[in-house]
Amino acid sequence: MKSFVATLFAILAAAAVIAAFLAAKSRVDKWTDAKNQYVAEISSLYATAKDISAQPLFPLSERSRNIRRMSDTMIRISRVELDLRSLLENRLFRLPLSKSERKVLDDTRADIEELNRTLSPPDATLSPEHDKADEKKSITCCKIFIKPRRCPGIGDSELKVKS
Repeated sequence: MKSFVATLFAILAAAAVIAAFLAAKSRVDKWTDAKNQYVAEISSLYATAKDISAQPLFPLSERSRNIRRMSDTMIRISRVELDLRSLLENRLFRLPLSKSERKVLDDTRADIEELNRTLSPPDATLSPEHDKADEKKSITCCKIFIKPRRCPGIGDSELKVKS
């Protein structure tokens, strides 16, 4: 009887290990499919951008429509590349990336930096020396709108709310 119970528990343990392996493999397969879909979508969007840039510029209505389409495409590329980077940086079970996946991650990071430089306005960066008077004014403004409040249980029985 003891050998039967031991054999039964061994079979159940083996079944649990196999089920855990199949569940993990399923998650890894879904991760790989998602990665491949992001890569395919990025390739498609770059092809679309290339087609848009190859179109003639002469009719003004076409030019502004093409500029809008190109802008929308570049924003979509940026979003998909951010999703791909997040997916690659957060690999399931902390498994290491393969060489090709590492190359895709490095290329994606470089593309994101390039797109950020392309899409951001040139004067959006702050100068290293900003105006101290503006800083002091904003701090004073913040002090006016932020008033100390008491927490329940620490001295007062009710919470004071700014009216």
